[in-house]
Amino acid sequence: MSQTRMIHELFTWLRTQPFALDTRCDHVTENRQSLALYLGPRVPRIGRSLRIAEADILVCDTERNTVTLIIEVDPVNAPKKICGSVLPVLLADNYTPSGKGHNHAFKIRDTVVLYVTCVREKKGSQKRQQISALQKAIQDKLNLGVGGVRAVELCCGKDECDAISKCKEMVKKYFPG
Repeated sequence: MSQTRMIHELFTWLRTQPFALDTRCDHVTENRQSLALYLGPRVPRIGRSLRIAEADILVCDTERNTVTLIIEVDPVNAPKKICGSVLPVLLADNYTPSGKGHNHAFKIRDTVVLYVTCVREKKGSQKRQQISALQKAIQDKLNLGVGGVRAVELCCGKDECDAISKCKEMVKKYFPG
């Protein structure tokens, strides 16, 4: 399964959506950039010490200075790996663009976080139930609103195409029209 192909397809599709005027990607575009998420402000010359995660795809609202959507793509998963990818994103306060002169932070406020993955159908496998239980636990046990996150969805498909389709459905759910 190809993470890069999945990211490219989602990024290309998102750029056609009316709400996603400022869509950024760290993997597949010519002017790719580090989509670093920070705890607190990024401080010049020591900013990396406050970096907690890097996102695969971000959609920013430049008028409100917020991140509206964060997408993490990982075709290969395990509950522990999902937690290791999702939890830092949920703890982040902001996204600050990389490069000189970019100290303007986009706040994590009313942000939707999507984790896109694949689980092949195997007889006797309980992985899909584990992922569903993990999503329920994240939503029920973590006070997401305090950290600026509106929702977390684990978009789990039986293959790459199905996972991408489920992600697109979730985007349409949270950003209709």
